[in-house]
Amino acid sequence: MMKKLLILGLWLSLTAYAQAECWYNGHMYPVGTVIAGLACHSDGRWR
Repeated sequence: MMKKLLILGLWLSLTAYAQAECWYNGHMYPVGTVIAGLACHSDGRWR
């Protein structure tokens, strides 16, 4: 059971990382979106 939970947790974290979308004012935006002079980067951060 513990092994299944570990695999599930790992899979969920990897899929969240693979999406790499950015949150802004409660909405998700894809990589490359530019808002107020900031661009959404592949790590999920605005710069």
